Formats: sequence, structure tokens, C-alpha cells
Amino acid sequence: MAERNDLMYTLGDFISRGHFVLDDRSDETLLQQIHDYAAIIPFDTTGHSWADLLFMPMTPGNTALTPAALAQLFDNTDSADGKLFPQQVFLLAFLQLLKTPRTLLNTFPAAHRELYYRDLLGGSEKAAQADQVALSLTLKPTVRECFIPAGTLFDGGQDSAGTPLHYALDQSLLVNRSTFSDLCWVQPDPTDTIDKVNDRQLFRVAYDQQKSAWPTQGYRLFDPETSQQPVVNGRLVASSLLAMTAGDRTITLTSASNINSASISVAQVSSGGQWLDLTLPDPATDTTTLVLRLSEDAPAIVRRWNWMVSRWIHR
Repeated sequence: MAERNDLMYTLGDFISRGHFVLDDRSDETLLQQIHDYAAIIPFDTTGHSWADLLFMPMTPGNTALTPAALAQLFDNTDSADGKLFPQQVFLLAFLQLLKTPRTLLNTFPAAHRELYYRDLLGGSEKAAQADQVALSLTLKPTVRECFIPAGTLFDGGQDSAGTPLHYALDQSLLVNRSTFSDLCWVQPDPTDTIDKVNDRQLFRVAYDQQKSAWPTQGYRLFDPETSQQPVVNGRLVASSLLAMTAGDRTITLTSASNINSASISVAQVSSGGQWLDLTLPDPATDTTTLVLRLSEDAPAIVRRWNWMVSRWIHR
């Protein structure tokens, strides 16, 4: 008997590691199925069935013994008063004998997984990975900023078993009143396959504080389904040699490769807080030298970002 109990304990532990069993019927369900099957088998010629015999009342004149009541006696033998009929005792004994083969049957799915994934494929479980969540923190109106050190615990509610959950901050955080004024992205154009060189870019203004509120459901960055605009390419030159204050001014740029002036939509030079338009070659040129001119009526070329700057933008 001890060996059988040890076997049942081992098999039960093996089954508990899986999530699927072949036969998960309760004792009450089995007794009900036996009752339903026996009810269609005649016992005699007077209209009685085998269910009437197996579940007859313990006291004449009472209602028949139900599968639920018999299952309760089976689960709690201390409540039995010794008045069960022999056929009912036989039925419960048969139910007890079924426990071992049912347990063996239920170990088959887990044993098959062990054989296939571990022994045949050589798989093993990955180490446990900590769950992660994103926190949204809001300062009180009277607080300018708040430093939260790494490891601070936050209440995460409870799991399905009612065990309290806590999430630890993975790195220190300084919460302040800074906000995003705008959010943009630039990414390669997936349709640009000319010469197998992906040099065209697309951009999108995902968020602008002046035009809309931050979406409550968040924003999916680099979403190819959203409308995007092509990035206008250009060049920027910063040099003190551009410091020319008056008169007709000529800027000559020499490049290692040809510069097609027809591809330039605008050329400008800095003048403090503004940009001055430069005159492009007319007719257009396509050489390594680009000549740009600024008329004598234009203001002086002055510093921008501590340098004199010239820029031109391609079409």
C-alpha cells in the first residue's frame, strides 16, 4: 500500500508540471455517467433499470441515492453509516481502482513532452525573466522636481493567487516638469532602390505641442502606415572667409565632384538672425566649381552660431 501511495504521489507531481490532462473528470461526473448509462439498461420486465439497483435508496420509501450524494460519501468516508448496499460498495470500490490507471493515463502528455522536447530535441527551460511595466508619474502642484532612486518599489496589485506584486525601479529617475514641445522622426525611404543606395530620407512630425495634445494611447514611432514627407537635402559651409560686409560679393566653392546648380532650389548666407538669398549661376552650371553672388544692396554677412555660414538646398 505504501508503494502505491508513493507511486501516486510521484505521478501526481509529474502531472502538476503540465497544463493538460487527458481525463480530468471528477468522481461525481464519473458516477453521473455510470448512472446515465445504467439507466438505459433494463434490469427486469417491470420497467426498472440497473440505475435503480445501483443507486437505490438506503431506506425503503426514500428517494434514490444521487451520484452527488454517493460521491460525497466516497470523498468523506467518515460520513458513511455502514448502510450502503453491496452493489453500491462494489461501485465505489471500482471507482477507487480506476484512480491508478487514470493517473497513469494523465501522465502521458507530460511524458511525451519530456521525451520529445528534452530527450529528442535537447531543449531546456529558459531562466525566469522579470516582468516589466512602464510607469507614469505626475508631480504635485507644489513640487518642482523629485528624485527617485533605483530599487524603489511600486505597488503592482496582486497576481491570480492573491500574492502582492511589487515592481522595482531599474534606474534612478529625476521627475521634473519638462515636457516635449515636439517629436519628429527621420528614416530611410524603403522605396528608394536606385543604384542599390538608400540615400533618400522621409520625415514626419509625430507630435507638436502647439497643434495637438499628446495621444493618451501613446504613439507608434516609425510607423510605415503614417503619411511621411521627403527630406530636403542640402549643404552647410561655415567659415570666417565669408565675412564680407558690403559691395558685390562673390562666393566660389570648389568640390571634388560636379555640382549641378540646376538641382539647387535656394542658396543663402547668414546675416545675424536672418538668411540672405544668393544668386545662382545663370545659365546653370555642372562643374566642380559653384559661383554664388550677393548684391551690393544686401546687408553685411555676419556671424551665426559664432561662424559665418552659407547654405544651399537641393530640389
